[in-house]
Amino acid sequence: MIRLLSLLLSTVILTRAEPQISFEKVVRYQDTVAGQRIELAISQGDYDFSKHKLTGGVPGASEPAKIDGVEVAGTDGVSPVHPDPNKAIFETVREIRLKWDGKVVEVPKSLHVNLLNLTLAGDFDWKTIQFVPNSAGNALLVQATGGDGGASYLVSLILRKNGNHQQIYHGYWEDDLPTEVEAWELIKAEQTGARQPATLSESDLEDGDNPQPESEGRSQ
Repeated sequence: MIRLLSLLLSTVILTRAEPQISFEKVVRYQDTVAGQRIELAISQGDYDFSKHKLTGGVPGASEPAKIDGVEVAGTDGVSPVHPDPNKAIFETVREIRLKWDGKVVEVPKSLHVNLLNLTLAGDFDWKTIQFVPNSAGNALLVQATGGDGGASYLVSLILRKNGNHQQIYHGYWEDDLPTEVEAWELIKAEQTGARQPATLSESDLEDGDNPQPESEGRSQ
C-alpha cells in the first residue's frame, strides 16, 4: 500500500512538472599567438533586461530602443520588451568569458548587452562570426553579423589583454564578413573617421589607451 501511494505521488509530481526550455548558444575560441594564450567563450541566450534602463522602441515612443543609453542593434529600433510578444526579443549576448595566459580578463556587460539577434555561426557555408588576433597576441578582433532584413548589422568587438575593450558598431550590413585583412582595415577606418579603409598599424590598436571617436551612426 505504501509503495502504491508513493508511486501515485510520483506520478502526480511528474505530471505537474513543466519543462524548462531556454535558448542558448555558445561559441568558443582558443589560440596561442606570439606565445600568448587566448581563450574566449561567447554565450547568447535569454536575458533579464529588468536590470537595465530601457527607453524607446515601444508604441507611442518617438525614439528607437536604447539599453542604458545605447541604441540596440538588430531589432530595427524595436524594444526587446515590446508589449507585442511577436516583436519582443529576449536573446542577446549574455556573457563573454575571456582568459589571457590563464588569467581572467573581465568583459563588462555594457560592451555587448545591446547586441540583439547576433548570429553566432562559424561552421556553416555562410560564416557570421570571425576571430582575428593581432600579431602581438595582445588584442583580438571579434567581428560578427546580426539582425535580419533592414535590421542587419555588423559589429566589431576589440578585446584586449589589458581589459580596455571596445565595441564598434558599423551599422547596416548585408554583405559577407570582411576578410581578415579587411577587418582590421575597417576598424582603422572607423577610428580615424576615414571614408575608405586606411593602412592598418596594429600598434594603434594594441592597448587602446587613446580615446577613440564613436563610429558614424547607430541606427538599425
